[in-house]
Amino acid sequence: MQLKYYANDDDRSWWKAFECEAMALDRKDPLVEQLNHFCRVIRKEEKPLVSVKDGLQNLRVTEAVVEAVKSGQTVHPSHRDVY
Repeated sequence: MQLKYYANDDDRSWWKAFECEAMALDRKDPLVEQLNHFCRVIRKEEKPLVSVKDGLQNLRVTEAVVEAVKSGQTVHPSHRDVY
């Protein structure tokens, strides 16, 4: 994989070239990796990468998308606090 980036934040410009670096790409099934991480969290070997609050908001957005597709209307996800 080719990684392109600016060496310094001050270099961010249409007129400055990117730095380029070749990186090895480890092709893994993302769903398998997610399940493996979940199992490690359950066994208390790792901490979750996503908070409960962020996970719930993601679910709300997903449900709003499904509802919007079914109804053909704009649907706004709920923003109630978890805590």
